[in-house]
Amino acid sequence: MRLMKKIQKFIDQSRGASVVEFTLLLPLLATISLGIYETTRYVMIKTKLNEIAQGIATWVSEETSTATITDCLIGANLMGANYNFSNYGKVIVSGLQQVGSSSNQKLVWQQGSSGAQSAMTVNSSTGYVTGSPFSVLLDTQVIVVEVSYSYSPMFTYFLSIFPSATLLKVAQTVPVGTTSFNPLSPT
Repeated sequence: MRLMKKIQKFIDQSRGASVVEFTLLLPLLATISLGIYETTRYVMIKTKLNEIAQGIATWVSEETSTATITDCLIGANLMGANYNFSNYGKVIVSGLQQVGSSSNQKLVWQQGSSGAQSAMTVNSSTGYVTGSPFSVLLDTQVIVVEVSYSYSPMFTYFLSIFPSATLLKVAQTVPVGTTSFNPLSPT
C-alpha cells in the first residue's frame, strides 16, 4: 500500500514537471514552426518571381508587340495571384540595343506595370545604360524583364528573421526572328 502511494506521488510530480517543460518549450516550438512556414513562403515567392520573369522574357522574345507586352503584364498578375502580385509586384520589360561593336547598350523601349521603376540607370540625353545591379547580356538586341515584389513576412511582430524587402528577379533573352525590335514605335 505504501508503495502504491509513492508511485502515485511520483506520477503526480512527473505530470507537473511535464507541464512546466512543455510551457518552457512552447515558445521555441512555435518560433521554429512559424520560421519553417515563413522560409517556405519566402522561397515559393522567389520561385514564382523567377517563373514570371522567365515566362515573360520567353513570350516577348517570340512575339514582340505592344499587345504581347500588355498581355504579359496582365499574365504576371494572374501567375502571382496566390501572392497578391497585383498589389505587391511590378514588372518592367525593356528593349536594349548594342551600340556598334562597343560594350555600350542603349535603351530603345520600355514598358512596365503601374508604378514600376527600372533598376537600370540610363543617361537621359544619350539613352545609354550607365548602371545596373545585375549584369546585362551583351548582344545586338536584348530583352530585359525585371520583376520586383515588395515582400513582407506574415509574422513580423513575432519573428524578425525575415525583414521586409524588395525582391528582384531578372530574365534576359534575345528576340527570335524579328526585324522590328521596337514594338512601341508607331510604324
